[in-house]
Amino acid sequence: MLKNCNHPVIIGVGQVTHRGKIIGDGLSALDMAYRAIQACVADTGREDLLRHIDSLSVVNISVEYMKHPEESLCRMLGMNPAVREQTGVSGTSPQWLVSRAADKIAAGGRRRPLSGGNR
Repeated sequence: MLKNCNHPVIIGVGQVTHRGKIIGDGLSALDMAYRAIQACVADTGREDLLRHIDSLSVVNISVEYMKHPEESLCRMLGMNPAVREQTGVSGTSPQWLVSRAADKIAAGGRRRPLSGGNR
């Protein structure tokens, strides 16, 4: 039996590869982020996952200016997390966000959103 603890665990991942220059498809960075999140949700096997998200952090990119992409993604995905943020442009932002989220989970600063079903 597991003790009641706050061990961070990555439950799903998603990646999108886009070769727009090769195939002529004009996907935006926002479209690719949306598809990557959908792939992540599919990887978890939990179709209800987005209802349980309490924080959405978006890594800023320098190839395309977007004002508040986190808000756009929330609308596109039909989710309503309490925390929505965008980082500055940095090559270390993705790892920093993962590490910071894990620290918050371990400290009890995030709710434990999933219960029941497959874990």
